[in-house]
Amino acid sequence: MLLAAAGSVFAYAWAQQPDGGGSEGPHPLRIEGPGGGPVWEGEARAPGGTALAHLQEAARLAGFTVEVEDMGAAFGPDRCAGLYVRAIAGIEETRHGGWNYYVQRKGSPHYAWIPHAAACHPLQGGDRVLWRWVDAGA
Repeated sequence: MLLAAAGSVFAYAWAQQPDGGGSEGPHPLRIEGPGGGPVWEGEARAPGGTALAHLQEAARLAGFTVEVEDMGAAFGPDRCAGLYVRAIAGIEETRHGGWNYYVQRKGSPHYAWIPHAAACHPLQGGDRVLWRWVDAGA
């Protein structure tokens, strides 16, 4: 499991069920798998307005899966850190790779890595979301 890689430069996508507070969208969303290959691209509108809610809605619309592992006991009462995105569209984490998400704010030319849980990050109107496979060795 990637938890063993703590301290490396590799980052993880932690998530929980949407808790609201963000923009429902629609938000453009792109998913890039290993090697940067496209997995899905489109728009999603999701109640709750979080990066995870939009990923889950994209999966529902397009018919792919999002696997989330509940690791809540390891993180105490903070449910934002309790669920972990293990796989998107059947592409599961490995010892050296996994999923991260990035947000491009309206008016910004760049995507920024978000260092906290996908379900705890409320999207704002005009945000674009990128889920990208990241290889620890890259």
